[in-house]
Amino acid sequence: MAGVAIFVVGAVAGWLGGLVTQGNGFGLWGNVTAGVGGAFAGFYLLTFVGMDFSGGIIGAVVTSAIGAFALLFIAGWMRR
Repeated sequence: MAGVAIFVVGAVAGWLGGLVTQGNGFGLWGNVTAGVGGAFAGFYLLTFVGMDFSGGIIGAVVTSAIGAFALLFIAGWMRR
């Protein structure tokens, strides 16, 4: 269940990140892919450093959103 939530939230975060950056993103599919990748990375990295949001689906949503937005921010910053 958490894997599906990570994927869905990552895709939505990537799409929203593309809307926020307007013109500086990676296109729809690039943003969604970066969002999903960031969500999975955020889930594993936050768990690794001891920040475990194990509150079920809400914890997965929070973790996925943090990772997805962080990766999109870093990728956009590096692209400039």
